[in-house]
Amino acid sequence: MTKLWLAPMELYTDLSYRLLCKKYGADYTITEMTNAIAISRNIEKVMSKIYTPKSERAEIQVMAQNKPEYYTGIIKINELIETNQTFPSKININMGCPAPKIIGSEAGSFVLKDLKMIKEIVTKTIKLSSIPVSCKIRLGYNTQNHLEISKTIENAGAVSLIVHGRTVKQKYSGNADWEAIQEINEQINIQVIGNGDITNLTEAKDKLKITNNGVMIGRAAQGNPHLFKGQERTTINQIKLFNEYVKLNHKHKINLNLNRLKIQALAFSKGITGAKQIRTIISQSKSNTEIINAFNSLSDI
Repeated sequence: MTKLWLAPMELYTDLSYRLLCKKYGADYTITEMTNAIAISRNIEKVMSKIYTPKSERAEIQVMAQNKPEYYTGIIKINELIETNQTFPSKININMGCPAPKIIGSEAGSFVLKDLKMIKEIVTKTIKLSSIPVSCKIRLGYNTQNHLEISKTIENAGAVSLIVHGRTVKQKYSGNADWEAIQEINEQINIQVIGNGDITNLTEAKDKLKITNNGVMIGRAAQGNPHLFKGQERTTINQIKLFNEYVKLNHKHKINLNLNRLKIQALAFSKGITGAKQIRTIISQSKSNTEIINAFNSLSDI
């Protein structure tokens, strides 16, 4: 059975987009990365990010931190689960985010520098959580030490591991090292999901030979839910999909932020022949209605 994961991506993988990808073939989804410290403080825009309905049961992703308020945030997630305010399948600890701002706050991939810190974060999170815990990592910080990291996470009690095939230092340069991902898959006994440089369904199926637990697709899936069913982008399909996305926001009573809708519209219209002028209009739009009308005018190209 093909196991396709939609990667968590800030401003792209909101609830409506995740549900759209599930409709067209994604087997598993994860929420956008959130700051557990912000969850502990009940910050509204963050709290809405961690809602996942029973029909989805996404993993809630929090960026790794070894601070008291992080653990308070985990307790808060647990309270939301117990009171049926969200229905996740797991808590996912992101130890792979290479953003300088995140690393500067000693969060995300910063923790890959210290195996003891990794163990402590995973162990404490599991202790505080009522649902299973998974992790997302890179192959190391400056150099690869992926087996040490992976075995530390396994021994701490995580049930699954998502591996992006680059070090933190590489960010997104060079090629993802799927041989290293395969090595992890062969050396540990928990579920391993591979991630990095997958651009279409054919490549995803090929990578499943390396880790049959699953593969995660990120940037190539932006504005492209049909990727999960192996269907090429067409103007007609992209218009249909974008309008489905808008309707899902209305259905789930989500207040569509202008900037988010603009980003999604640009992602959905990427690669459409002759769309340059309309994409410029979308970028300069001052309201959601302008964005939607401009996007739908693609049918006139």
